[in-house]
Amino acid sequence: MVEGHQCHRVGAAHRRLLIGKAFEATSPNGRFVEGAAAITGKVLSRIEVHGKNLFYFFTGSSSGSNGSGPGSSSAAAAGTTPPPAAAAAAGQAVLSPEDEDPLAEPDEVHRDEIWGAFRTSLLPGPEPTATTRLRLLHSPSQLMAQLSAMTVQHGGLGLYQEKVSKLGPDPLRPSDDKERFWARVSSSRKPIGLLLMDQSAVAGVGNIYRAEILFKSRVHPEQPGNSISRAAFDTIWGHCVELLQRGFSSGSILTVDPEDAKTLGKPWTRRYIYNQRQCGFCKGPVTTWDMAGRTEFVSHCAPGDHAQLPLSKMTCGVAVQGAGSSSSEDELDRAEERLAGNLSVPAAKRRRTPDPPAQRPQLEKAIALIDEVNAQDPTKVPTDSGSEPYRLAYSRWLTEWVKRLDPKASDELLILARGKSIESWQLSQIKRDDYAPNTPGMRQWEMDRKKWLANRLLAVVKEASYDEATQTLIENIMMGKNLPNPRDVRKYDLIGNLGMVDFKKLQAVNMMQTLDDAEALLFLEKNFEEMFNRMPADEVAAVCKRELSRLSQNGIVTVLKQRWSPVQQRLLQKVLPVPGKFASIMMDVEGVSAASTHPGDWRYANFDYE
Repeated sequence: MVEGHQCHRVGAAHRRLLIGKAFEATSPNGRFVEGAAAITGKVLSRIEVHGKNLFYFFTGSSSGSNGSGPGSSSAAAAGTTPPPAAAAAAGQAVLSPEDEDPLAEPDEVHRDEIWGAFRTSLLPGPEPTATTRLRLLHSPSQLMAQLSAMTVQHGGLGLYQEKVSKLGPDPLRPSDDKERFWARVSSSRKPIGLLLMDQSAVAGVGNIYRAEILFKSRVHPEQPGNSISRAAFDTIWGHCVELLQRGFSSGSILTVDPEDAKTLGKPWTRRYIYNQRQCGFCKGPVTTWDMAGRTEFVSHCAPGDHAQLPLSKMTCGVAVQGAGSSSSEDELDRAEERLAGNLSVPAAKRRRTPDPPAQRPQLEKAIALIDEVNAQDPTKVPTDSGSEPYRLAYSRWLTEWVKRLDPKASDELLILARGKSIESWQLSQIKRDDYAPNTPGMRQWEMDRKKWLANRLLAVVKEASYDEATQTLIENIMMGKNLPNPRDVRKYDLIGNLGMVDFKKLQAVNMMQTLDDAEALLFLEKNFEEMFNRMPADEVAAVCKRELSRLSQNGIVTVLKQRWSPVQQRLLQKVLPVPGKFASIMMDVEGVSAASTHPGDWRYANFDYE
C-alpha cells in the first residue's frame, strides 16, 4: 500500500517531467472522457501533494508547440491514487483520482482489490489496458503518461480546497501545523493506532509507518489519544517527520536506524517489527492483530532499551513482569486491559454476559450430578484433604480457574469446565485397534471418543432441566461442531447472513478459549514446579510449549502475573505462544452493526502490498 512519501516522490518527479507542458488527453476506456476533453491543450502549471493526495493544476491553452506557455484560466487536479491530470468545464480543470494511492513509475498498488498504476514512458510506449482512464501525450518531447485508477475527478479550485480542508497536517509539508494533529489526538478517545491511519487527523501515514513509528516511540497502538502526554506526542510526530523524509530521500520505507541495522543484521535492516516474526532486540515474538481492517504489529520491547519496559510504557504485554516485581497492581491491571484488546473501553462495558443470578438451582443440580459420576473414578490423587478421585479433583480445579478468568461465567461454561472429562476413564473401552490403521480411522476414533463424552454430559444437562438451546451449545463445544478454533478464528468466521455478527458463535468460541486458558493454567499450577525441579530445562520448555500453545492474550497475562522465580519466568517467556487474534477480533465484532460490517477477503488480511 502506497504511503505519503511515495506520493511526494511522484509529485517531485512530475514537476520535473510534466510542468509547463500541454498534453493531448484521451480516455482509452471511456470512463474519463469529459475530464480528458477539459484538459486537452491546457498547460500543467502546478502540482501539490497533501499526504496521499496529489493535486494537478492546469491553466488555459498552450502558447507554443512545446506546450510551455501560460494560459488564461486556472485549473487544479486533486487525487488519491495514480495522478496526472484532469478536466473540468468552463475552462477550468481539476484531476482527482479519488480512491487512493498515487504511484511512481513503474510501481503498482492494490486498493479495494482494484489495481491502479501511473506510468510515464517515451513513445510509442505500452498499449492502454482496460483500466486506463487517462492517456497524456506530449509529441514534442515524445513523452506519454497513462493513468489507471478506481475513480478520477475533475473540477475547479473549489474541489482542491474542499479536499484539502478534510485532510490533517502532512509531516512532509513544512507549512502544515502539527498542532492540528495534537488537538485531534488530545481530544479523542480513539486509539492512537487508528488516529495515525486517519487521513483527516494526519495525512500520509500508512500501515507500515504506523507500526514502526509507534514501536520507535514506545507507545501501544491501543492507547487512547487523550491519554497520550504532550512529550509522547512530540516523539510520535518527530518520528513521522523523520521516517517519511527518509522514505522520500531513499525511495523506500527504511525505518531502522543505520546503527541499529548494523547491530541487528538481517532481517532487521529495513523494518523493526512490520512483517517480522521476531523482535530484533529481545528476540521475543511480534504480536499481530486486526485493527480496523489492517494488521497491527507490536513487540514487547523498544529500541535502545533491551530490558523490559515499565508496564505503563510497554508496547505489548507478552513480557508482563511477574508478581514478584515492583510493579503495582494498577500497572498489572492496565497491562491486562491492554492485552485484552481495548484500553479505551473498560472490561465491564465490553462484557455482554449479564450478571449471574444469586441462586442457580439448575447449575447446582448439574454440578452435583457431574461430581456424583466423577466420584466413581478409580484413580486417586493426593489433595489437601488426603486423596480424591482424579476426575473429581481435576474438574473442581478447572472450574476454579474458569471462575478466576471469568467471574461472570455462564451456566454453560461452568458445566463444560466441570463436565468436559466426565467419566472419561471409560474411554479406554473405545479401542484404537478397532478402527482402520490410517488417518481416517484415527479421526473416526477421536470423533467417537468426543461423541461419547458429549452424550454423557448431555444426559446430565437434560436431567438438570436445561433447555434445548443450552444443550445444543454444550454439544457443539464438546464436539467442536460448526465452530472455528479460537487460535485460527477470523472475523469472517463470525459474520453471519446479511453481514451481521453471529453472537452465538462468538459466545461459543469465547467459551472454548476460556477453557483452553484454564486448562493451560491448571497444568502450570499442578505440574510446572515439579517438572522444573526434576527435568532438564530444555525438556521442561518443550512440554510447556506444547501445553501452553493455545493460550490467549488474557491467559498469557495471567501466567506472568503468577509468582515465579526469575529463572522460571525467563523460561516461560521463551515458550509462551504468540497470542492469537481472537481478543482483537472479539473487540471488533462486538461493536459492529449489520450496516457497516463486511467480511472482506481473509486471504489477503496480512498481505504486504508495498
